Order: sequence, then C-alpha cells, then structure tokens
Amino acid sequence: MNRNMYGNPKKKSRFICLQCGKMDGCLDGVQRIKQREKYHIKDMWCCHCKESVKALEVRYSDYLPEMMEKAEELHERYYVRRDQAC
Repeated sequence: MNRNMYGNPKKKSRFICLQCGKMDGCLDGVQRIKQREKYHIKDMWCCHCKESVKALEVRYSDYLPEMMEKAEELHERYYVRRDQAC
C-alpha cells in the first residue's frame, strides 16, 4: 500500500483547546491526506478541561504565533459567556 494513503506523519496537525488555550491537552496529532481549511475548528476532548471542547487545528504549514492569536479571538467567541456567568 502507498504510504501517502494514510497521511504523512511529518505533516500532522496539532490542536489548541479554545477553552484553556493549551496545545498538549487535545489529540497528539492527526495525519490527513488532504489539508483542511485554515482555522478549522473541531470538537475534541481536552484532558486539562475534562470535557468536550472546541479546538483549533494547527496545520504543519501554519505559523504558530498567528494561530495562538486566532485561538484567543475564537475563545472570546465560544467561551466568553460561560466565563462571565461564573
């Protein structure tokens, strides 16, 4: 079988939790055959938050500081209401 059929491990995506902002709490990495669009959001389990959260996909070709800034903006959109209620 072709190695590229299952994705390339060097080009795996990582995820930033939009609730806590940590990168190492979600899935280790996803190998995709085709890239998702930039700023793709996925529902995932975060081991720091202990619940299902929205996560921002960081592709191997994305600039990490730019993605961290975008994660802060998206955090305000998805979780600001929950933070203010507490």
